[in-house]
Amino acid sequence: MPECIECDKEYEEFQENEVDYFIYNTCKECCIKSGIKHKKNMELIKTESDDRILKLIRMCHPTEKGEIYSRYDVMEEIERRGFDLLKGLNWTINLDSIYKNRYTGSLATLKDQLLKVKTELGQETEYIDLGQLFGVLEHYYPIGIWNDSDMFEEYKNKTTQERLF
Repeated sequence: MPECIECDKEYEEFQENEVDYFIYNTCKECCIKSGIKHKKNMELIKTESDDRILKLIRMCHPTEKGEIYSRYDVMEEIERRGFDLLKGLNWTINLDSIYKNRYTGSLATLKDQLLKVKTELGQETEYIDLGQLFGVLEHYYPIGIWNDSDMFEEYKNKTTQERLF
């Protein structure tokens, strides 16, 4: 439930936690705290290029940098696009491919980043969680296109083996 009088007046009009752009901008902070999104953003983000989505997730909190999309908008869009987003960036989707952390230089397979295990009725099942794909986009590059320009200085002189631990 919204916390302010302005949003509270309009709450009756909220449908499925989405509001129109005017109501959202009337009390943006309250809407964000309440998990309310405006319809315009959710439709607009679908029209953004894959490169733009990558840029937005690497901003960490785009609204703090003047963007209209919240981090959660971007994360939801990444999950919606899934592997098609990686393909659009010309990144490999082979689960065994090596990705390198752009800050530390540590290595991980795509599978390491996305594979989760769920236990149901004592049975463990592995599955790919596309909800974790934002972390790959935010922190990694496929090893074939990685460079050390973003790498933290303290990691640059370490060997690959040292970076793994």
